[in-house]
Amino acid sequence: MNNNDPSAEKLVMISTGKRAKHECRTLRVEECAEILGIGRSSAYNLVRSAETTGQPFIVKRLSNSFLISKKSFYDYLDVSGF
Repeated sequence: MNNNDPSAEKLVMISTGKRAKHECRTLRVEECAEILGIGRSSAYNLVRSAETTGQPFIVKRLSNSFLISKKSFYDYLDVSGF
């Protein structure tokens, strides 16, 4: 099922009576800190660095929040051996 296809959501609603849930493609800084086993301040430092350099993962700022790409973050973990 294509997540971008509105008709696919209608099919889910018809068959289950519930709205389809979309998987979140981003992480929050606190979630990254927990996954890495580091403190919140260290995680914010890492995310700010990634925001300016684009490395080691993709970060976008939305107002006062950071959105970290799950895919690029987990790719970073795989390459780093976590």
